[in-house]
Amino acid sequence: MKGKKPIKRWVCSGWLILLGAIGGPVSSMAGSDQLGFTVKVRIELKTCDINDNKTIEVDFGDMIIKNIDGSAYEQPIDYTLNCDDATNSTPLKLRFENNSGANFDADLLRTSEPNLGLRVKQNGNAFAFNDWINFTYGNEPTLTVVPVTRGSEGIDDGEFSASALLTVEYE
Repeated sequence: MKGKKPIKRWVCSGWLILLGAIGGPVSSMAGSDQLGFTVKVRIELKTCDINDNKTIEVDFGDMIIKNIDGSAYEQPIDYTLNCDDATNSTPLKLRFENNSGANFDADLLRTSEPNLGLRVKQNGNAFAFNDWINFTYGNEPTLTVVPVTRGSEGIDDGEFSASALLTVEYE
């Protein structure tokens, strides 16, 4: 999982606004009237470092297949967060992405086992992994993950893996 991620969203928006503003008066000079305008651009290149740029690993240990019920084997997702110039009141948001979802439930992380998914929880409540979670710096959400099976479908014994990208952005 990647850690430092520059916030470039405002940079792109700013350039689009600025280019539109430059093009506006040039084309209007052909007419008899000129139009005044004001352009405000906010550019942010602040970054957040997640888990010191190291992969976040969750180990479920040995699980008994028949006991995987969507609540057993819940594990914490331990991570650290360090954001440039952030204070305890700085609004942030996070989400998990780059995972297409389990083939039997799009709100679960897809795993290498087709009939097994992982439900991510924020402060004990399930959420869709592509949804944003709003929070403030210094009050990061407690994240956990729990294995979920496709119900009547069986799963093979052995190891499984899953991956997703944890993204944090300034609001």
